[in-house]
Amino acid sequence: MPNLRISSYNAADAAVIAASASAGAMLPAALQTSAKSDVWRCPSVAGSLTLTWQSGVWLACVAAAFSNLSSGALMRARVYANTADAVPVLDTGSQLACPPLPIEKTDFGRDPLADYAYADGEAVGVLWFEPTFGRKLVIDFYDAYGDGFIDIGRLWAGDYWESESNFDRGSTIRIADTSKSYRTDGGDSQTSVGVRYRKLSLSLSLMGMRDRDKVWKILQKNGTSQPMLISCYPGAADTMYEQMCTMICKLTNEANISSPFFSRFNVPLEFEEV
Repeated sequence: MPNLRISSYNAADAAVIAASASAGAMLPAALQTSAKSDVWRCPSVAGSLTLTWQSGVWLACVAAAFSNLSSGALMRARVYANTADAVPVLDTGSQLACPPLPIEKTDFGRDPLADYAYADGEAVGVLWFEPTFGRKLVIDFYDAYGDGFIDIGRLWAGDYWESESNFDRGSTIRIADTSKSYRTDGGDSQTSVGVRYRKLSLSLSLMGMRDRDKVWKILQKNGTSQPMLISCYPGAADTMYEQMCTMICKLTNEANISSPFFSRFNVPLEFEEV
């Protein structure tokens, strides 16, 4: 299984995006904003997005976040060297965007079939592939098992870094809830319902110099203000845990790189879902 992967730059935000079809005012420009309520809607079960750049970019992953993609949804990415090319230099083929739990891990008859971690608007469909340089990216979506249309709130496309030494055991994924409970004068317990989002904490304590330099660049460029795509268990057989620990997030702590051993470096990292 691959190690921790972080994509720190979203090339999709610098692209010109065209959609095969859009519903009303729900245009592909919504994919380049941070508002979850602003979505691109494809009015049918199949649609595509075409991203073009004036100069080439490195691409190695594609993610569709804050979507209504079902566990049967398919994604396909094709990278072209030039915008006018008809033959891609890389084609991922159609793959499950949000793979369901393996049937042997479900409580048959009780758990919903084809269940997965973040339904109801929280699905993150991700494709990982070999780093490829190109000026056009076409992403195809097909979801015959969903709502009859496709909603996506945020699109991510870019390169990624994979750690040579994986993060330490003891990483933590948790759900933060902004709901507030109070008691009325009559003694009833009431709750003002807020929003929920994920928080992730991990530590890289055995980084070599190459990992240290890459992490430093990410910390320097992104800080706590710029989002990144992170996946702790890309391609894991435990699809539920993979999705739990895959998100578009921001760093929330002032990360300090220390050197506890000769030529080895440590950094604790805390992330919060955008």
